[in-house]
Order: sequence, then C-alpha cells, then structure tokens
Amino acid sequence: MKTTVFLAVLLFLGLFTFGQDLRTNTLEGVNVTPPTFIGSEAVELIKMRNYTTLNDFFTDKIRYPEESEKRLREGTEIIQFTVLPNGSLDDFQVINSISEEIDDEVLRVLKKTDGMWKPGYNNAIPVAMTKEVAIAFRIENSDHLYVAQRLFKRGMKSHIIKNKNKRALRLLNRAMVYKPYSEPLIFQRSLIHQKMGNTQDACKDWNRLKALGSSLSDAYLSKFCEAEYAVNIPADTEYIIFDIRK
Repeated sequence: MKTTVFLAVLLFLGLFTFGQDLRTNTLEGVNVTPPTFIGSEAVELIKMRNYTTLNDFFTDKIRYPEESEKRLREGTEIIQFTVLPNGSLDDFQVINSISEEIDDEVLRVLKKTDGMWKPGYNNAIPVAMTKEVAIAFRIENSDHLYVAQRLFKRGMKSHIIKNKNKRALRLLNRAMVYKPYSEPLIFQRSLIHQKMGNTQDACKDWNRLKALGSSLSDAYLSKFCEAEYAVNIPADTEYIIFDIRK
C-alpha cells in the first residue's frame, strides 16, 4: 500500500513576535515594513503561472524527497534568508535540518522566488532584512508534538536522573527536528551544552531564544557569552507561517 505523505508548510508572520500579522512595526520612532512576497507579477516570463502568495508557490513547487520519505525522515525544516534592498535574495542558511535531501529541496524552491519580493523598509528607505521560513514535512498520521514530547521527556530523564548528558543531547536534538520553536526545549538543550563545556553552542541557543523574543536566556547571555561567542542575530527578522497539505 502506497504511503500517503502530507506536506505541511508553516510560515510565521510577525516582527520580533509570533502570532501577529504585522505589516509595519514602529519601534522607538522607527517605522519598519518587512519584505513582502509579490509573486510572479515581478517576473515577465512566458507561460509562467501567476503566483500571488508564497503559499501558492510552495504548494506547486515543493516535493517530498523520495529518499527522505523512504527513510521516514520528517519534522520542521527552517531556512533563514535575507531580502536585499533591490528585492533579490541572499545568505540562505539552514537553521533546522531534517535531512540533506529536504535541505536541498527547500533551498531549491526558495531560491526560485528570487525577484518575487518587495524589499523591507526602514522609515521609507529599502534595507536588507532577514526572513525565516519553517516547513513541516509530515508522514501520514504522524503527530509531531507527541514525538517531540516523548523525546524531550526521555532526554530530561537521561540528563537529570541518569546524568548521561551525551545521550540527553542526542534526544533533545532529535526533538528539535520536530519542534524547533519550543522555548523550553531550546533552553534545556542550552543548559546541557553549558554543563558539557560547550559554551559556544550554549550561546547559540541563548541567542536563538533572544531572537525569538524570549527573556529566558538574558541572564545567561550576559554571564557566559563573550563577544567571541556572540551570534549575530539581525534585528529585522520576520517569521512567516502558512499551511500546505499534499
């Protein structure tokens, strides 16, 4: 019986915070407008389908890689990229990877949107801004939250009760593939990194929490993260959310 595969694409909209539909954001007198996907109206190609939303584009273009499907590789893929002042795309980074095949597929499709963006503006001046796309690849009947919770509980048991930090870290890394925006998960992983002496990795997690709008890591950042370990988190980051099912 052929496996039915669901492809869910999650896109978070909001500047600095989740769950908000912010087209402009005023901060300390600065009016910020994030980059906008304007679709194929910006590209004059013969016989090109008229994509008006990023949802339309991903629905039509993205495919679940066959090898990843066979190996039951699933979770939430996160790609960060920069929309330059001229509307072109640059600096693609895989923030959360499910598999190399899925990395390549999402990057392939995302790069096809180059030229389909209106740049972000800071007080009416076009500026480079970072955006982030989160795409959930899901096998039929899979519950990502349930899987992540189980892995998290096993990881914490290994860490707190058995004092097996390497095993705990492996389990939390697996949980992150499913729920990469979970603040408790990122925070607990950072503490394990710190306990194992991986200060640089701990600082990356604490900076990630800060970028997501969490205050959990503030004290740790100031105490442990020297300039050499600091992660450059762009101030103008937009998280996008949308759903696609195949």
